[in-house]
Amino acid sequence: MMFRPVLPLYILIVALAAIIIAVVFCIAIRSHRKSSNFIRLGVLLLILIALFRPVLPLNSQANTAHSNTVLFFIVDSTGSMAVEDVNGKMRIEKLRSDMRKIISSFDAPKVSVYAQDITTYRMMPVSSDVTTALRLADNISIRNSSASEGTNLNLLLNSAADYIGAYHERDKDAEIVVFFMSDGDNNVTNTRDNTHINDDDFNFASYGAVIGYGSKEGGKVPKVLYTTTDFGIYEYEIKPGGDEDGYITVKGKPVFSSLNEEYLHNAADSYKFDYGQSGDVDKMIEAAKKNTGKSIIIGDSIESNLVFETYWIFMLAAGVLMLVEFFKDFNSFLSEREARK
Repeated sequence: MMFRPVLPLYILIVALAAIIIAVVFCIAIRSHRKSSNFIRLGVLLLILIALFRPVLPLNSQANTAHSNTVLFFIVDSTGSMAVEDVNGKMRIEKLRSDMRKIISSFDAPKVSVYAQDITTYRMMPVSSDVTTALRLADNISIRNSSASEGTNLNLLLNSAADYIGAYHERDKDAEIVVFFMSDGDNNVTNTRDNTHINDDDFNFASYGAVIGYGSKEGGKVPKVLYTTTDFGIYEYEIKPGGDEDGYITVKGKPVFSSLNEEYLHNAADSYKFDYGQSGDVDKMIEAAKKNTGKSIIIGDSIESNLVFETYWIFMLAAGVLMLVEFFKDFNSFLSEREARK
């Protein structure tokens, strides 16, 4: 047992000495040998012990494991990913399930997410927290507003490449796997930043794949409403309205989006990545595993600082003694009342 005093130790020792002296005094003086005195001193003693805060250490070890495989997701979550042309569901919904499947298929991977919706940004830095990565995969959503500057997938890819390249420089032993997930709708309206793909951006990757979402027929891009949840994650729903009220329009005409396989194929060819659609994800996972032959699991065993708190037991016992004393006084009060009658 260990102690983690709530008050300075010298104060508690002085208080303990005072209680011991009071107990000895009650025992020595016959007139003070009352059960009520001992009960009250017992309550004080139990509270004092609780203030010493005794704890029982739990002898256990926490095992942590992670691999040197790092999954980088470059995710297009712009407005066109809200089009419902994938079996009647939004493209982003299929992207979510694919992302979860990929993460779950690797043993203790590290994960990072780079995304583009209203702007291009790092959604999740490299982390071995797979639980958080899966939660993020389940909650990736679409945001579009008047602040959106159009989809610039070249900018998304270049920004992600800079971040992933910097990570590779810091960890040369990492088995880097890249998944670019998009419908290829590259509707750039910000001409000041119309970047181009650099063929050698991902030449250090062990494996890479481009996954396309949507159909050639495509559909109208809906407006989406979004609100933050308790977790700070954005939820979305199609804005209600009839006719064209629920869709984004330009000069009174709805914006139409279809799967741009030409762009996605060009990106895959430039980076020497595999290309496929959502139905090919299982094959891509198998290919990624084959190409990460140097992937290893690193297990660490660290001493835990877990303890079992016992102060509440003493406080509970003190409360029971106080109730006993209360009921004794209450019974005495009732007896005296009956005697007066």
